[in-house]
Amino acid sequence: MPYGSKKGLKAPGGFGVAGFPGLSLAALGGAFGVLVIDLQQKGEASSLFTMNKWVATFGEFAGFGHAPLWLAAFIVVIFGTGSIFYFQPATRKGAFALGLGLSAVIMTAIPADLGEGLSGLGEEALGTDQQIARVMHGSYMPVGMTSTDASPADDEYYNVQLKIEVPNGLPEHIGEAIRRGGLRGRLHNESTGRTYNLFRNAGGRVRYDDKLILIQAAVPASEVEARLWVRIELNGYVIEEQSADARVSTPLEWDMTLRPTSVPMMIRRFGRSFWF
Repeated sequence: MPYGSKKGLKAPGGFGVAGFPGLSLAALGGAFGVLVIDLQQKGEASSLFTMNKWVATFGEFAGFGHAPLWLAAFIVVIFGTGSIFYFQPATRKGAFALGLGLSAVIMTAIPADLGEGLSGLGEEALGTDQQIARVMHGSYMPVGMTSTDASPADDEYYNVQLKIEVPNGLPEHIGEAIRRGGLRGRLHNESTGRTYNLFRNAGGRVRYDDKLILIQAAVPASEVEARLWVRIELNGYVIEEQSADARVSTPLEWDMTLRPTSVPMMIRRFGRSFWF
């Protein structure tokens, strides 16, 4: 049986106004399917997050503020759906394949941005095991820190001690949460524009117990002072984004408390801006 004989294949451009809604919905389904697969399978390496950074940067430049993730997804879907008006598929199956294929090409062409790994601190800055035990219970002061010049050298850092309180505890082992994408963290240095992955180990130290995560790391400094941003995502909790001012000469003790929520992580991510 020749292809298209069961469905009454029409020539390109043969669909009237009444045919476009069905073709559009089919292409929309293909494009949306690509987004879901990309987010689920690639996780933090999803190209949609990189696209959201570009859209957010443009939005900030235009005075609209940081655009949420759903706007980047909407742009991909619009390209996939609108392609039917140019390529003019003759069947809904063809429209679905066209929306899926074009969206897949777009997502493949956009590079992933996993962020850099954070450097480790010296042993004195990290503290002894007894001092680390105290920070897990709220009474820690770093030792061995010295003052610096007014102009930081290339090898100077901001000493960041990030303490994340998890009121209801971790939903699963921290290693599994990181591997499956249930726990993600980014740190952004506003002065340099560089973004770091808090759980991508390049020397930084992560300690944890049932209701607390402690991250100790060195953030490369180009100025004596800088505004740092941190975003934490954990299953069962609201996505938390905060900023703080850091100085080369002063350890930054940063306390963050996550708020429980029953909203699925996928929905929460679509409502946030991943501008770093």
